[in-house]
Amino acid sequence: MIEAYKKERDIVLNDILQFLQHTVTKTSIPEQVYMLYETLNKKLLEEVKESFKKEYNLDASSSHRFLWRAGLVETLIAWEETDSELEEFILYMSRYQVSKMYDISLDMENRKGKDLYPPVPMLLAYFYKFVRRHEKVALPLLENLHDYNHPLCKKDVLALMTLNPGKEAFKLLTYLRNVKDETKVYLIGSMMRAYRARSK
Repeated sequence: MIEAYKKERDIVLNDILQFLQHTVTKTSIPEQVYMLYETLNKKLLEEVKESFKKEYNLDASSSHRFLWRAGLVETLIAWEETDSELEEFILYMSRYQVSKMYDISLDMENRKGKDLYPPVPMLLAYFYKFVRRHEKVALPLLENLHDYNHPLCKKDVLALMTLNPGKEAFKLLTYLRNVKDETKVYLIGSMMRAYRARSK
């Protein structure tokens, strides 16, 4: 346990050191990421990752948030479903994560770019409407949906299902309940948690 902590600490400290030593320059990385947003091409994703590691002198073991997001995108690009509504949802999650990579790449260079807002897919839009109707009860139940290992994750999904969601929201909840992959649960649950509560 202590050795694992030391290893992770060293990786994080090295990433910070590389960032502090890096002179802010203009690269083509944001433009590459923008193209990735449009194409979701696996080969381009690999090129973007390599460009970023090279530019910022990062190790293969780096847990930099840009590379972490790139790993999520890799999962999403490989993720296939035959259901068109679920495919639309996966496409949305893919573009959402790439938009976060785009923001990071611009921040690293102190640059401004385009606002990337992929349109919310039908299943998620109906889920948000369902949460709005039951906000007082449903909002606390969203908290752990992204954490596969949290003891309340599955219980909260079931609790949301008892609130009589419409067929689209129920479909998304059922999908989350049946997913066994930790990264995929994180991705789906994070999108569900992104619901914006009414301002008080």
